[in-house]
Amino acid sequence: MSEFIERKEFDQFEKRIDDKFDNLNKKIDELPLKIEDKIKFQISEMKNTQIKWFIGTLIVIICLAGKAFGVY
Repeated sequence: MSEFIERKEFDQFEKRIDDKFDNLNKKIDELPLKIEDKIKFQISEMKNTQIKWFIGTLIVIICLAGKAFGVY
């Protein structure tokens, strides 16, 4: 057994490393799209939450105004 590797083995390792770098580059290139999708989802969720809070607050204000003016 030699401490050195043969050219054939080296080429195989080099190909694996190149494949891993290609895979990593692909993931890095897709990252902005994934981040954009997550940001859009979060904005959508915040809008839904904000609408619910607005409607709830509006109902409370209407009820308090009705009570203050003796409507019910």
